[in-house]
Amino acid sequence: MGPGCIGRQPHDLEAQRGHRELLVFDPTPDRDEATLLVLGLGVHRRVLPLAWHIVPGQTVWAHPTAAYLARLCQRVAAVLPPGVTVTLVVDRGLASAVVIDCCQRLGWHWLMRRNLDARQGVRIRLPDGTVCPAWAYVPGPGRRWAGPVAAFQTQGWYAAQLTIIWPVRYREPWVLLSDRPAGPARVREYRRRHQVEAVEQDCKTRGRNLEASKLTARNRLNRLLLALFLVLWWTHPLGQQVVRRGERRRFDRADR
Repeated sequence: MGPGCIGRQPHDLEAQRGHRELLVFDPTPDRDEATLLVLGLGVHRRVLPLAWHIVPGQTVWAHPTAAYLARLCQRVAAVLPPGVTVTLVVDRGLASAVVIDCCQRLGWHWLMRRNLDARQGVRIRLPDGTVCPAWAYVPGPGRRWAGPVAAFQTQGWYAAQLTIIWPVRYREPWVLLSDRPAGPARVREYRRRHQVEAVEQDCKTRGRNLEASKLTARNRLNRLLLALFLVLWWTHPLGQQVVRRGERRRFDRADR
């Protein structure tokens, strides 16, 4: 099944010429039949889908996930207005040199989270040449570290900015790599990735109930997703107008 894409520039994106934009990649399972690989644009408190690809849910895919992501990025880059500065955000499991190479070809910035697990060999090289495990700088909650490093040793060391933060209330730290300066700004940027979860709820049981469609043919599911994602882009500015007019209580659920 070929990828889908919101072909023309959405109004919210067109209005942001010359601005910084955040693109978030998120794989989402759709029952056991399929997985939706969605690349979305951060708009206020939502991540609205721009391009997507449907792959089988419980089988080996034809290509690595990073390869599908690269194709989606190319499709989105083709419709972006000129002068937009893009940052691609990916979660754990997709942090790789392949994603960095893709962003460099497109002229995009990148921000990724890595697992802080000794078994996965997350090692960094400091400016003085010292090679050490990243977790050595965050021995416990309440600690943080930021600075320039080299990462992805097996791919030949890529220059990066490393931000590690371990909030007291979290079970594990965030290990963030980016090509932009390390520090609190990268943490704020990565937090926006979680806005994709609200859109998933809008598409599923809390909203349009995508899983109730019972579609198994991926070409039919692809057409349904196109209609659904266009609805998301259409209703988002309507919701903003409701909030600005102080009419939110007329539409919000009162049972939670």
